[in-house]
Amino acid sequence: MTNAEQLLEEKSIITYTPAPRVLTRYEDGFSFDLADKMKIIHGEFHLEERKAIAENRKRLAAEAAAQKEQESVAKNENASDTKSAVQASTVPVKPATPKPSAPAKQPAAAPAETVASKPAPEPVKEPAPAPPKESPVPEPLKEPEPPKESPAPVAPPVEETKTFSYLSQVEKEILAVTNRYRRENGLSNLVWDDSLYQSSRSHTRLMFETNNFAHTTKYAVAENIYMLASSDSSKYSAEFIVAKWMNSPGHRANILDSRVTRMGAGVLKGDQYFAKYDRKLPTLYATQHFK
Repeated sequence: MTNAEQLLEEKSIITYTPAPRVLTRYEDGFSFDLADKMKIIHGEFHLEERKAIAENRKRLAAEAAAQKEQESVAKNENASDTKSAVQASTVPVKPATPKPSAPAKQPAAAPAETVASKPAPEPVKEPAPAPPKESPVPEPLKEPEPPKESPAPVAPPVEETKTFSYLSQVEKEILAVTNRYRRENGLSNLVWDDSLYQSSRSHTRLMFETNNFAHTTKYAVAENIYMLASSDSSKYSAEFIVAKWMNSPGHRANILDSRVTRMGAGVLKGDQYFAKYDRKLPTLYATQHFK
């Protein structure tokens, strides 16, 4: 071997230098070999993988055995059915025993000198009448079942407005409080009008019974309306109601209108159901009509 060849061979030799051992150290002084730890982890993974493969093989073998058993049971059932069918088809059928016919009467001997007569034709047998076909018995008609009553739909809670009472004293006091505000603003007093009293009471009752707080166009009048749901009885007063109207520009304009001369008021209180609170509340409605 020449020197050049020896040098080339030496260069082709690969020397393996193992990596340095990596030690992981913690503050408490504990340390372990990371390379050894990775080998242990890899071995655990490999063991788990082999266990999974073995369990999968067991499961597949169990499924195959169950399927084979089902096929065997089905095959045995088919063979049993076939055997029963063959036995049923090979049962010998007894031939019908023919009824003995009556012996034929011997014809009387004819005189020797006479010519033999032709044999009489056999009588034609009339076919036996076919038994009447039984008409099928009609099945009894089933009476239609009465329709099942569907449950009645549950109605939403009704806003019951059954009982109420008019507050007559508050109605008359509204006139006095209204006139006081008019005098303070240099206007003349209004007088009580029974027709406006009836119309205002009618609209107050309508709002309560329909649970609808709204103005009406039924009467050609100027109108103020008010509603309060509260158990505070101190608010069921003419002073409180008219003060609320005076704090509203539109209602204040009706009270201080110099063109009107007559007035009527209707006020009632009753327990009214409110779906928002799911209970009844003491409720007050008031209406004031002007002309």
